[in-house]
Amino acid sequence: MKKTKSIKREILKIYCISILFPILISILFTIIMYHNMWNSLFTKNYSKYFNYITKNISDYYKKNGDFEGICEKLPELVHFDINITVYDNNNNNLSNCNLINSSDENLKDIEYLFINEKYPIIVDKQTVGYVKYEFLPGLIEDFGYTETRYKLVLGTNIVTTISLATGLILLIILIKSITKPILMLSDSTEKIFTKSYDNLNLPTTKIYELNKLSNNINYLNKNLKMQNQIRKTYSQDINHELRTPLTNLQLTLEAMVDGVIDLNDENIKNSLSEINRLKILVDNLKDTFNDEFENLKLNNTTFNLKDEIRIITESFLSQAISKNVSIIINTPFDNFVTLDKDKLTQIINNLLSNSLKATLPGDTIIIGFKSVNGHTELYVQDNGIGISKENLPLIFDRFFRVDNVRNTKQNGYGLGLAIVKNLIEIMNLEIKVDSILNQYTKFTIIIP
Repeated sequence: MKKTKSIKREILKIYCISILFPILISILFTIIMYHNMWNSLFTKNYSKYFNYITKNISDYYKKNGDFEGICEKLPELVHFDINITVYDNNNNNLSNCNLINSSDENLKDIEYLFINEKYPIIVDKQTVGYVKYEFLPGLIEDFGYTETRYKLVLGTNIVTTISLATGLILLIILIKSITKPILMLSDSTEKIFTKSYDNLNLPTTKIYELNKLSNNINYLNKNLKMQNQIRKTYSQDINHELRTPLTNLQLTLEAMVDGVIDLNDENIKNSLSEINRLKILVDNLKDTFNDEFENLKLNNTTFNLKDEIRIITESFLSQAISKNVSIIINTPFDNFVTLDKDKLTQIINNLLSNSLKATLPGDTIIIGFKSVNGHTELYVQDNGIGISKENLPLIFDRFFRVDNVRNTKQNGYGLGLAIVKNLIEIMNLEIKVDSILNQYTKFTIIIP
């Protein structure tokens, strides 16, 4: 799994890289340039000048054999306020040549700058002593300090400008790493709004919040795409299922008006039956789509399951007799349960209706219950057309249709089992189905 980072951490990183990084680089370069330029100032200017004086002191020693009178000789060489001290190899002070203009009262209290470096006095390749130099702060101006300072300031400004420009470029690049996926997400939501579900360009990013939002939008897109397809498919199904009974009813009534069919009680009864079937279809459609309808509310009461099964079954006897199908009730004992009676009745009605539509003349339907391991198993079984093994897991899908499942010639809408499944879940029950094609189908409801 790709490691993600929080957007807070990314913003902090952008700040550090684009703001702090240029500042640190600018400070570092300034320190380096200051050090190098200052060393260059001493190396190229001070040391050159002091080496020149030291060489003359060496020549004086070589000529005279000692340093006596050196202070009277140095003013001819030195044209600045400077203090020169000559030491022997044992660090004894041999001569202290103070060439500072002592008449200037303002110079008396000024602290001297000194050079720690010792300048050796070499005569005939032997070191006979060394020289140390002290000078007034103003002397550095004479050695190019002003020019060096100007170069330092200029270099600092250049480095700072380059660092800030680099930081700005980095800032733009890093901000794009956040804004680009946000714009892609925005574009994706606009496509979802226009129902262009197949053309999303969702970003893959290491930022946790954006990655999570991208996954959520992708999930939403898939669900909306599926719902849109379901709506289209179901709209076609509704059109088909309503058109067939309406067409049959229209043709029957037109035939009666034209005198092709006799206007008698039997034909009127058949037309009324077709109207009732349409009413059931419309009610089922409404209940199937409405997730907040009254069926969500449970009204549990305690009743005898044996009596309820008998009452429900008797309402189907006329249909069973007209179709020459036998219904056997197997309720061996009184069984009091606490359930929503109306919902259980609706479940059993749908299962019995399904069985009647799946059976042929001479077939048998068995409805009953039994006690298994402390709970009740209510079952409806028929020896009708059955359901194939591959279609068995799909029969409770309200949008699934199979031509031979539960005798579409009888009802055509195939919504009964979807409603059964919905009610089972609302009542916290469990339903199982077992079937072999062209042999039997058995629905079992497990009641705790």
